[in-house]
Formats: sequence, structure tokens, C-alpha cells
Amino acid sequence: MKRTGNWYSWSWSFIGQLSIMNAAGTYIENAVVLEHATLSAIRKNDFVKLLYGNSLVFQKFIRMVSNDLIDEQTHLVEMAFSSVRQRAAKALLELYDKGIIKDPPNKGLRIASEDFGGMIGTSAKTTIRTLSEIKEEGLITTDSGRRIILLDKKQLPMVADFS
Repeated sequence: MKRTGNWYSWSWSFIGQLSIMNAAGTYIENAVVLEHATLSAIRKNDFVKLLYGNSLVFQKFIRMVSNDLIDEQTHLVEMAFSSVRQRAAKALLELYDKGIIKDPPNKGLRIASEDFGGMIGTSAKTTIRTLSEIKEEGLITTDSGRRIILLDKKQLPMVADFS
């Protein structure tokens, strides 16, 4: 799933499709790896040749970009109508569902407050305050390495949906 500003992607995802299609030739995306990853780069000229030379690849690319746009519109609505607390809980659950936040023994996730704030559309300061409130309620904790660990995976969806 991709997000405005700081995007996050899962296995076999494309990143950089907006930059590659940008006529100005500037990079408008960036990435931070949250866990071990293997990245593959495709040169712009090679990718454009592939798109224009293969109608099936072109159709799949357009479908992918369209789905990303739909996801982005949904995310913008959520950003407009959900509290920071709801967005934080939802992001934690999504990261858990995708296997980014893990159960023991490889528990938790270490993420900079700026990066998590970018995912939920808020400042690092507000992110720290919100995660501290959720921690005080016993829904999450942090270890000595400042990794976020989910403690109550049953109550967290209630926060995400009804907070």
C-alpha cells in the first residue's frame, strides 16, 4: 500500500512510477527500507521502451497506476476524517498484517518518528505524543531498542475504527 509523502510498499511493489513518468525528469519520490529488502532498478529508457513495445505490460502498468490512485484517494479521505490516534492504530495494524511488525522472537519494529509520522500524516512530535498515549493504555510498548511492540491486537482495531 502506498502513502502520500512517505510511501510504503510491500513485496513485489513498484516504487518510482510517478518519477519515471514525470516529464520534468525530476525525482518526486523517496524510500526508506524498514526491513531487509532486495531492490531492483530499471533504467527509465528501458522501462519506457518496454511499456511502448508491449501492450500487455502497458495495460498492467496503467492498471497498477490507476489502483494506486484509488488507494491514494481513499487514504486522503481517511486523513481528512480520521483522528491522528485512529491513523496511528490503523498504520500499526497494517504493518503487523503485512509482517513488518513481527511477533516474538523477532518482535516489534524500529522506525523513526519522522517516518511513522509521514505514514500517518503528522509531525514527529505529534507522533511521539500519540504513540505515548497508546502505550499508556497498554496497547503497545517499546523495548530497550525502542522497537514498537503490539501488546493488544484485539483492542487496537477498536482504536483504529472508533477512537
